[in-house]
Amino acid sequence: MACASAASLHSWVWSAASALWRDGHFREAVTAAARKVNRETQDKVGRRDVTETALFQSAFSKDAPEPGQSRLRLMSDDGSDTFRSLQRGAAAFAEGCYVGIRNPNSHEDGLPELLQHEALEQAGCLQRPGPLGGHGHSRHVTFGREAQDTSSAICLAVSRAGRPTPMSVAEAGPVQSP
Repeated sequence: MACASAASLHSWVWSAASALWRDGHFREAVTAAARKVNRETQDKVGRRDVTETALFQSAFSKDAPEPGQSRLRLMSDDGSDTFRSLQRGAAAFAEGCYVGIRNPNSHEDGLPELLQHEALEQAGCLQRPGPLGGHGHSRHVTFGREAQDTSSAICLAVSRAGRPTPMSVAEAGPVQSP
């Protein structure tokens, strides 16, 4: 689903991008939004030791959570191919956003300024799948426009029959002493 305007972007994306966007610095605005999504994802899973690709690979790993390595789940781990596909797809999509959008915007000198509609498309990708969302102590995230206030930014809008799919944070249980 495309965004009608930049102001309709997820609050994480727009709060980071808005000042640069209004001044016509669209490429920098998209980069700022990607950094914000990364920071918010780090906060969501309680990790500052990894960023971007490594962060999303770990967060969307199909492996069970371990101490200090929470996981983001698009659905309950029922051992199904669907669970594995959703997790793998979310990790791949997030990696694609950072490798294909954030990295060139951040590291390639001499790129022409993005046109506004190009920047809107790129910023829209940052709010489609992934790991963001939730308020305060909430441990569940809903993807989709129907629940924008708790939707994810990087954002994979995984839905079934038009309904948002809940995502949860899976954490390891207490460490047992031998």
